[in-house]
Amino acid sequence: MLTESDCAWIKALLHPVRVAILRQMLDRGIVTPARLAEELELPLGVVGYQMRVLRDARLLTLVRTTQRRGALVHHYRLRDREATRECIGLPVGSAAGTAVLLSDPWERLRRVLVLIAMAHELGTALFSRIC
Repeated sequence: MLTESDCAWIKALLHPVRVAILRQMLDRGIVTPARLAEELELPLGVVGYQMRVLRDARLLTLVRTTQRRGALVHHYRLRDREATRECIGLPVGSAAGTAVLLSDPWERLRRVLVLIAMAHELGTALFSRIC
């Protein structure tokens, strides 16, 4: 049976912008939405919103907030780098820049469901490391 956490993961991984954000964050420590918006060539509002969705799905952790020119700047990091790498279709240990990102949302969903099934079958808490 899927938990609420599992469903949040699935929903988060089905959106191409969220997958692009996760992919960009794989080889970084702490990142701000403004930095990712610049790198992805997307509006800051879009990236900021999608990063909040990823935070709510417990894929990202808000590390700190700082003030810059009167606005709050949020600094995020991945909660679990290896589990994220596996779920978005990059082999564990591969460099994000050299591996092929799975662009098909159904293939990403299939990978997530396989991971969930393995976690439940083995009696392990794969997603508890993230939650």
